[in-house]
Amino acid sequence: MIIPDVNLIVYAHNEESPFHQSALKWWAPLVVGDETIAIPWMVTLGFLRLMTNPRLSDQPLELERAVGIVRRWFVHPAVQPIEPGTGHLRHLSELLLQVNVGAKLVNDAHLAAIAIEQRAVLHTHDRDFERFSGLRIHDPL
Repeated sequence: MIIPDVNLIVYAHNEESPFHQSALKWWAPLVVGDETIAIPWMVTLGFLRLMTNPRLSDQPLELERAVGIVRRWFVHPAVQPIEPGTGHLRHLSELLLQVNVGAKLVNDAHLAAIAIEQRAVLHTHDRDFERFSGLRIHDPL
């Protein structure tokens, strides 16, 4: 099972990103493949927030188009939403206390905790995730 970080998905859809081509080569076959792609709601919401924000792009997506992109992901049988499980608070707490950093790493720890709990591999280009022990990560870029 793969859990994608929001930044990789944004890169794949944002032609202004210097990582666009590499991320698109990763995402396009992945989303239609056979391996389970578990997308946490925080990743979906982050995609919608970032891709429609005019402060982050000269050409933000219109909300209708961004929602359409998300809907198309979940049409594929291998793509499914994922929720934190019953052990989430324990995993999240351990990760946050392990690195002794809150603030900007809280969302990263949340995503890492989901991946650890589900025994998934987190696909990310963000080096901050390397701080969390027990997390399996892969940088497709």
